[in-house]
Amino acid sequence: MNNSNTNESLQTVSRILKKAAEDPEFRKTFFLNHQEILKEYGVSDEIKYIIVKCLSDLTN
Repeated sequence: MNNSNTNESLQTVSRILKKAAEDPEFRKTFFLNHQEILKEYGVSDEIKYIIVKCLSDLTN
């Protein structure tokens, strides 16, 4: 992944996490269905894998 795509993906993840922090309904949806939310936001597969792995580790 090139630097531009990485920065763009990180900015998208930042927006998602900020929205989850501010919006309880979105947060609930995100934690219950994070793979779908990440797909909707167009996060790269590499970043998606890292986020999904982290969230899975948190719930186990």
